[in-house]
Amino acid sequence: MSAIPLHLLPDTAEVASDGSLLVGGCRLVDLAAQFGTPVFVYDEAHLRARCREAVAAFGPGRVIYAAKAFLCTAMARLVHEEGLLIDVASGGEMYVALHAGVTQLQDLLRRFLVDPEQLIQQLPLREQIAAVARVMVVA
Repeated sequence: MSAIPLHLLPDTAEVASDGSLLVGGCRLVDLAAQFGTPVFVYDEAHLRARCREAVAAFGPGRVIYAAKAFLCTAMARLVHEEGLLIDVASGGEMYVALHAGVTQLQDLLRRFLVDPEQLIQQLPLREQIAAVARVMVVA
């Protein structure tokens, strides 16, 4: 078995003196022992750096994170904090983004592919959702 080149790994990846792989200072074998496998490990520093690079290259308000790629509250908060818009395509995705603190509709809504009534039924934040539905009906 050959070693994986470090340039293919997250920015904070390093090989410890015992040969184990660390990401973000966390020993991956320890995470596997604690949580089992498969375990998904995201390097926050790496993600933030890539977001900043994209915003620097394309400009503020021009980089959109596709929620369908991977979305949880932490990821929604991270991309929002780094200046990305979030492309949501379901009521569930919008629910997660809103609960992550993304409250401005322009930060959430680039396209929305469900019936506005379905969205209103799914989410408890009726006032914000009603506003989205009105925008969608007018558009």
